Amino acid sequence: MEKEDLLKEYVCGSPFHYLEVHDKKVWSCCPSWLTTPVGDVDKLNEIWEGETLKKIQKSILDGSYSYCDKNLCPNLSELIHNGTASNVFHKKSNPGLNSILYGNKGPHRINLAFDRSCNLSCPSCRISLIMADGEKLDLIDKTMEEVTEVFGKTINSFYISGSADPFASKTFRNFLLNFDETKFPKLNTIHIHTNANLLNEEMWDKLKNVRKFIKTIEISIDAATKETYDMVRKGGDWDILQNNIKFIAGIETISRKTFSFVVQDTNYKEMFDYYKMITNLPHKNSKYHILFTKILNWGTYSEGEYKIKQIWNEYHPEFKLFLNELEKIVKKYNTYTNMNDIIFKYFPKKRSGII
Repeated sequence: MEKEDLLKEYVCGSPFHYLEVHDKKVWSCCPSWLTTPVGDVDKLNEIWEGETLKKIQKSILDGSYSYCDKNLCPNLSELIHNGTASNVFHKKSNPGLNSILYGNKGPHRINLAFDRSCNLSCPSCRISLIMADGEKLDLIDKTMEEVTEVFGKTINSFYISGSADPFASKTFRNFLLNFDETKFPKLNTIHIHTNANLLNEEMWDKLKNVRKFIKTIEISIDAATKETYDMVRKGGDWDILQNNIKFIAGIETISRKTFSFVVQDTNYKEMFDYYKMITNLPHKNSKYHILFTKILNWGTYSEGEYKIKQIWNEYHPEFKLFLNELEKIVKKYNTYTNMNDIIFKYFPKKRSGII
């Protein structure tokens, strides 16, 4: 069987369950993996039955996945290269598939990505500090209200946030601090994605209305030393981070914690040290994952600059050094990557996984 023939056996549920709401457009998956938007933010009530979403769903059902980047998407990369289907996939032979795909009258999961406010200005994400205020903040608040009104009754999972830090964003922080669960009758889980500089014990205590829903968390760090952290996570405080991740690792009600690392030329030599740093945290009664992903260009780099950042490309002058470092973390306990195309080629007997 050809590797990509596996795509005909599995249906990715994301375009049937998920929406990612940005400030102007809406996507049915990560826009770096599936670049075609499914509609406009000012027409949220038209998206779920829209023609674009139906075309994307059709491409999933026919096995072509023609709208998807099969290398950048870690789920497709893992399926194609390793034959392993992550939990986003459903077997096409499943007799209950139609119910799984079409049983809801709206999205199950929504990623709130329409505010870019953050306390850090990481070069991989932005060229300066971004903090919404004035009319921009009013517009963000309005979008939050519309998401609640249009999709509140079908949502069972929120992702906060794919664009901002939830505790730096005024809108998302207020949403969490003043959470009203009556507006979301099907809600089961809130996933928090944060740089963890503001998520300390005091903040956690303030989240009493919403803590029972916060069951998963991703903490973006991208470094294993203060020196590198200061370069890749500008504005962050290494010492505060260390205290906060120790506290977060011990929160027993969060069932899965992911510690992510965006791999680039400035930090790839710290991948193994990062693995050791996270493994040595005082984890309590919960799963933890360590996730290494390729750096993406969010418009912050020129073409030439981005080529330098892409340490995993064979043309890079330090590529062989990168392979030496990559080999150290392949198949380590609870370690995942979206670099399975590289691993499959250079370390065929050492396959990594994905979440």
